[in-house]
Amino acid sequence: MDWLIRWFKSSLLDLALKAAKVAGLSDARLEKAIALVREASVMPAGNAERREWAVSMLMQLGLKESLARLAVELAVAFVKWQQAA
Repeated sequence: MDWLIRWFKSSLLDLALKAAKVAGLSDARLEKAIALVREASVMPAGNAERREWAVSMLMQLGLKESLARLAVELAVAFVKWQQAA
């Protein structure tokens, strides 16, 4: 049953990534979001503050707020998925 849950989550993550690309989120920006999420994970702040920091960093690179938030949430999901694997 564990494998089914992992497969389902990975399938959902794949669909979300495809939708994000259609919305204009490039691979490079997503990779940057993943790097920022990993960097934020060692910060002493709480989860909300870490997410806001990562969003603001992506917005400074020129992403719209909505795409920056989407990129951060996808990055968080991806990092958690990697840690669980």
